[in-house]
Amino acid sequence: MDITKLPVFPGATPFPKLRCLCINCDYPFGDDTFFRGNAATLEYLDIQLYPATVGILRKHAVITSTSHPKLQFVNINLVSDPRVLSFADAEEQLRFMLSIAPCASVRKVSGQVPKQVLPIFFDFTCIQMLSVPDTSVDFWDVANLVKSLPLLSYLHTRVPSLGPMPTDVTPRMLPAYVIETYATLSNRFRHWPFECQVKVGGRVVQESVKTDKAALCVLLLALVCPNFRCINPSFYKNVSFASQLCKTYSRPEFELHAEHLWSIASKE
Repeated sequence: MDITKLPVFPGATPFPKLRCLCINCDYPFGDDTFFRGNAATLEYLDIQLYPATVGILRKHAVITSTSHPKLQFVNINLVSDPRVLSFADAEEQLRFMLSIAPCASVRKVSGQVPKQVLPIFFDFTCIQMLSVPDTSVDFWDVANLVKSLPLLSYLHTRVPSLGPMPTDVTPRMLPAYVIETYATLSNRFRHWPFECQVKVGGRVVQESVKTDKAALCVLLLALVCPNFRCINPSFYKNVSFASQLCKTYSRPEFELHAEHLWSIASKE
């Protein structure tokens, strides 16, 4: 998009009392028209992360860390098509967008995020909801996200893998190792839905699910997140996954934690 051809309205203040702004398309102006005059009232911002949009926000210093004191909710939607937003630019632009309102009490970030960009989120501890359904994760990615984001209550990812085993830790030692390493990871984290349909080359395809690894990840996380209660309801209706969850729960290494894990393993 050539932002020099977008309309501009210098001096106009069409939305002086705006409280909620949703921009789920290309930003339609070449200046700060939407944001002008409402710094004291804007509470909710839902914005699509197109490169042109970020460029305009930066050029006009539309939002800074102190410009919108009432901004409470920032929902950032990452453009998922790499033809529109390259992964090389994603880190810089995502960091910019997350920094615009560091005191916002509720944040939701959604879209296609390359795994190597996930550590960006560690610096933004106010995030409460993170939806990255096209992002491949393993158990350790999720544990580190939950550890770094103390307010996180909801995480949406692809079906997880177990990831690399720690040195000198056998599968039977894994529950004890996770408890020793993370202790009580989070009392706030509750929901971790998995995504089986993923985008590949612009197409949505059904991903094969390794139920044994996914079930193990669920139970390991439940060990260190006391209030974790919910994954996809559809997964509990999946006979193979429900069976695998109960099978994994019945392993000897989980015996000491059976009472705590029962609400996860038996959920219908």
